[in-house]
Amino acid sequence: MQIKVAIVEDDIAFGSLLKTLLVLSSAAEVVACYLSAREALDHLPQTKAHVVLIAATLEGAGGVDLVRRLKATIPQLKIIVLTNSIEEAELLDGLSAGAEGRNGPQNLDHGLS
Repeated sequence: MQIKVAIVEDDIAFGSLLKTLLVLSSAAEVVACYLSAREALDHLPQTKAHVVLIAATLEGAGGVDLVRRLKATIPQLKIIVLTNSIEEAELLDGLSAGAEGRNGPQNLDHGLS
């Protein structure tokens, strides 16, 4: 069974890269890509996504606020917050809002040395 993944990323180039990488994976099906929190809130519940990747720093309503709102409406949804920051406060905000995990710069160099 493929994992159904949605992406919420306001950086079009990065969102496109994420989608391409996931499409190349035989384990994931990208069911939706959104450029804003509002768009995700309006349409994500209909996608039946298992996992959503959310940029921590979305324009307007931030990613952490989106995590809270999605968890309130779709409690079974698994959420991973994407960030290029290593700020502990940002991590704790995302996790306390209901994110399952986070991926950031310190995760990118594992095994590359």
